[in-house]
Amino acid sequence: MVNALFSEFVKNFFYLFNDSEFEAGCEFTSNFLSNIYSRLYLPENTIVDYGEGFSEFIMIQEGVVSLQMRLGQANDEKSVQEFFVLPTFSYFGDYQILFELKSQIIYKAKENKLLTTLCIVKDKLLELMDDYPEARKYYMERAWLRRIEFRRRQKKFIKELISLDLSQYNKDKVIEETEEQSDDSYVSGDESLQSDTEEQKQMMKKKSANCRRH
Repeated sequence: MVNALFSEFVKNFFYLFNDSEFEAGCEFTSNFLSNIYSRLYLPENTIVDYGEGFSEFIMIQEGVVSLQMRLGQANDEKSVQEFFVLPTFSYFGDYQILFELKSQIIYKAKENKLLTTLCIVKDKLLELMDDYPEARKYYMERAWLRRIEFRRRQKKFIKELISLDLSQYNKDKVIEETEEQSDDSYVSGDESLQSDTEEQKQMMKKKSANCRRH
């Protein structure tokens, strides 16, 4: 019944339930769908600010989300730059919740349009991951790859900025600060994909150990 009511949602966000390496069963899908709720954001409203944790897993039903990074002081609005956008039917907050990370990205609703999101509260998402091990494995692996991709886009944007005439910034300061602020990073901005993979293994071991203790 729940699946039938949310058939359009499942169609739009199919990749949350069906992939070449994962197929969610009816029970997981029903539990997931029965716990989603809607939240609206006015244009240019901040959804999650720099340094905050995610209290919700957020899916974009309609609208666009701007991903921004701060290149200078917190009180300098000109230092905040958009480096990427998330369109309708995408999502965010997954890797921050699953790997217990605080965001180094500012997430804001784009201008000129109301943003409609569908959410699952953090504790419920973690409960679902504990109850369905196959889903946990799929979601965590996918989340880690998304983290790598977001960081790659940040670094690409920084390099493009440095290539311009940034008269309002000290270039050495930009390089130093933004590498330190690479999204949720525990290692340097020059890290390789291999080091990301090793870090993932350590994080997965830690999460698995926590699950066994509970």
